[in-house]
Amino acid sequence: MRMNKIVMASMVVLFLGAFCYAKPLKAYSGPEMPGDELARVTFSDKMLLKIVLHKIDGKYYWYNNATYPLSYNNGPKIDINILPGYHELEFDVRADNTSALCTVKVMKHDFKAGAEYILNVDKGVLTVEEKADGKKAACNPEIVDIPFYQGPEESEIHATLLEDGKSGVLWLMRIDGLPGANFNFHAFFNDKWNGRFEVTLTPGPHVLTYYYKKPGVMPIEKDFVFEAGKRYEFVSGMEMVETDKVLESK
Repeated sequence: MRMNKIVMASMVVLFLGAFCYAKPLKAYSGPEMPGDELARVTFSDKMLLKIVLHKIDGKYYWYNNATYPLSYNNGPKIDINILPGYHELEFDVRADNTSALCTVKVMKHDFKAGAEYILNVDKGVLTVEEKADGKKAACNPEIVDIPFYQGPEESEIHATLLEDGKSGVLWLMRIDGLPGANFNFHAFFNDKWNGRFEVTLTPGPHVLTYYYKKPGVMPIEKDFVFEAGKRYEFVSGMEMVETDKVLESK
């Protein structure tokens, strides 16, 4: 019995170790630098799924086969080191960790070397606390909302992109750089989180940002041209086709 307990305890330690990093993620290029020469951005596990980090300075990042939208299980928390200086961080922010509704915010700030920036969300409001030299103080970075994508009305001339949710392979993040109003972490999902969506677009070229099959790798960003009156769905990571599918209400 004692041996079983030892084995079980060892398994728990190994399991936790697999999900916890010994140090913050490196979110800058170049060689490793001492922590006191970097700025640290973090939040506690109480913010799990309330804040999801997407971009740093307009770029998606890939670290150990996981983009930062999936790095919330680092402890479980976002915990990254960035170079000091001005940066822009883009987040999904939710009032609670069960809601599909969110806002997308960009935090703009001049980060100090040796300081830690602790993020918090209360009723959907993002606040930041700065910790330096063992002291905490309120921090007032510029925080702006990114507007949601708004497609044409059904009565207007438009094309349609849809996903029936059966394949479970498409995670649409942005249309022309703009997010959708309903998200499941980072997708244009409906409020039931079942993977189905239908979105209208003006005829012509659009840039889509999306995951295909593997939301843990770098997202794909690709130009597509949509024709008026036509409906489209993805059939591979780089190709979409016309379809006559109509999503049934559930």
